[in-house]
Amino acid sequence: QTGCVNCIAVLTRKGGGHVGIVKGYDRGGNPILISGNHGNRVAISSYSKNRVVAYRYPPGISWFLCNLPGTQPIGSVPGKNRLHNLLLGL
Repeated sequence: QTGCVNCIAVLTRKGGGHVGIVKGYDRGGNPILISGNHGNRVAISSYSKNRVVAYRYPPGISWFLCNLPGTQPIGSVPGKNRLHNLLLGL
């Protein structure tokens, strides 16, 4: 299961949970999220796909709308978002 770019990923974490905005996927299919709690900073990090509990979308946004060009998971769509992939080192 994957979520589209800019959806919210809900993760498990020891002692609670974690959420972040999906910015793409690495070569292993792990979500790359922008999230807080990184030494009191916001950062972009890859998280194990095994920790993902759910992907959520803002009200009014459906899976159908997430299939528009440029919103698919970066790591699984060759040729899409090439500049973003280069910036993330994918």
